[in-house]
Amino acid sequence: MNESRSESMYERMAEKISKIAGVVKNTVQGNTAVFFPSYALLNDVVKYFPEEMNERILTERRNMSKRQKNHLYNKLRKSSGRVLMGVQAGSLSEGLDYEDNMLKAVIIVGLQLSPPTLYVKNLKRYYADKFGGEKGMLYGYTYPAVSKVLQAAGRGIRSETDVGAIILMDFRFSLPRYMKCLPPDYDIKITEETERICEEFFRSEFVIDAMRKAQSVRGERMRKEADGDAVPDSIDENIPVSLQILGFIKDMDGKLGKNKIIGILRGSGAKWAVGYDKGGYFDKLDNFSRDDISIAFDRLLEEKYIVKGGDLMYPTISVTEKGQKAIIDGCGVKSVDGLIKPKKKGFGEKVSSTVDETAVLFREGHGFEEISKIRGLKTSTITEHLAKLIENNEIKANLDDFVKPEHQELIKNAVASAGDERLSNVKDMLPEDVSYDEIKITRAFLRRAKIKEDKGDNIALKIFGLMETLDFHAGRTLLANILIGSKSKKLIDQNIHKSEYYGALKEYTGKEVTGIIDRLIDKGYLAIKTSYSTGFPRPLLYLTELSKQASASKEKVELELPGKIKDQTTTKNQELVNKLKIWRKKVADEEKIPPYCVFHDRTLIEISNSLPVTKEGLAGTHGFGEKRIKQYGDAILEIVRAYKSKNDALSKLRY
Repeated sequence: MNESRSESMYERMAEKISKIAGVVKNTVQGNTAVFFPSYALLNDVVKYFPEEMNERILTERRNMSKRQKNHLYNKLRKSSGRVLMGVQAGSLSEGLDYEDNMLKAVIIVGLQLSPPTLYVKNLKRYYADKFGGEKGMLYGYTYPAVSKVLQAAGRGIRSETDVGAIILMDFRFSLPRYMKCLPPDYDIKITEETERICEEFFRSEFVIDAMRKAQSVRGERMRKEADGDAVPDSIDENIPVSLQILGFIKDMDGKLGKNKIIGILRGSGAKWAVGYDKGGYFDKLDNFSRDDISIAFDRLLEEKYIVKGGDLMYPTISVTEKGQKAIIDGCGVKSVDGLIKPKKKGFGEKVSSTVDETAVLFREGHGFEEISKIRGLKTSTITEHLAKLIENNEIKANLDDFVKPEHQELIKNAVASAGDERLSNVKDMLPEDVSYDEIKITRAFLRRAKIKEDKGDNIALKIFGLMETLDFHAGRTLLANILIGSKSKKLIDQNIHKSEYYGALKEYTGKEVTGIIDRLIDKGYLAIKTSYSTGFPRPLLYLTELSKQASASKEKVELELPGKIKDQTTTKNQELVNKLKIWRKKVADEEKIPPYCVFHDRTLIEISNSLPVTKEGLAGTHGFGEKRIKQYGDAILEIVRAYKSKNDALSKLRY
């Protein structure tokens, strides 16, 4: 690198790096790290790599989270022939320990010399005054840059058994003022034939012998790991899910609970996960959803491969003898491994989980057996899915559809007596002909009722609390807008957005909240009185003695909630969301504003789920006020109607 920057220079640099990385891959099946002086140069060069290398390149981006960096690190550790692209003085070039000779070559592209800021000038002046003019430049300017180079270069050699090549890709390293800053034991060769020298180096007897010894050391350590003396650094990706869960729990030896175990297996970025991210099991199941791993986990508990222990409030998990045997056999637990499937991600696409697929089939009218055949899964697996959907109130179902009437009260009484955590305890109290599937479904209905009861109680008190704190009487719509956190100018101007209840029910739509208010009116907790103060009748809400008493004593309010709290992150109609996004981009381009200033994704997803066909239907959607409806309502309704018309036609063709 000895010329001014240009596209041709970036192209030559990419070509040179590709050839060196190719030598490392082909001779020793090794990974290469490339560290640049800035993200700008990194981004300029990475565009010119050959297309066939794209899958091998791992690129550090500015402002990456710790979890994202750990993900890069783990990808590098689990493969060979990769090229890691990072920056000098970054966490990948200074903060990570690349164990087991993970990097066979490190390429340093350029010097990260400090810009001539006032601080740098003062630093040079300070050292010049103290040690003389030449030392001022050396200590205040040259050494800091070379220090970053050495830190990055050292990533390739982390132990006495490691072998690697360091390539300094900048002509300035051949200049005396920089050369003298490098370690005296560096065997430096100045050359234009880097690939040839690298290949000769890696094929030399010295390197082959050193790598053979290193392999022997690692083999010894792995044998110790197999005997339980150490935690493995890497795990084979082909190991069944059940064995990965069991293996990690065994290594933790009863130190962690369910949530943390699942978090580590999915690569949690939480503070408590620091330290665990260096272990071989970290983020091994990141291609499964938390819910799916939880289902697999519960099945292992139910079938006694693992057991709860420790404190009653914060139980930890250990492997049982049955689980130990499964680990030794190495075949996996089929009832668990067939239960969940990894997500297959498309570009920019959120993939539904295996539970969602069951939900779709159930809503289409398929029964247990049909869903089981269609999906190629056991009926017990479908039961797990449906129980979860029922508990979360995501499907409309009746207990009579799943459980024999004569068994329902028996199961409810057994659950009330034994609790609902350990199904085996409930089963022991019931006749033989009551199945586990019936118990799971009944438990799901009981839990859903409890959730509804708790939430209904809390929501009613929030509505009463808001009405008590307002210094005026409001109607249904205004109360709903405050509770869902509407961005209405009217609310902001009156400082209502500063209320502690503003946004208290933001997980609901305006229509859902007005529906809840109507239920409270029907039950006598709220009363409607008509006001004529503005010249026309306006129905306003008042607290009754019943609601005042409930609010004062925090007493239970029996309240049936809307069928399902809205989910603002997933859609049942991705095709419609895509059409709305195309329309939004067109509007944004015409108005010269960012797309999110037209509508947030949340609004588009909500439209795709509710499928409004009138302006009244749009009025309850997040992000829609009168102005937005006038401005964009007709265009959006046209898109929704066309989508519905097309889908209705397709449905008729199918049947």
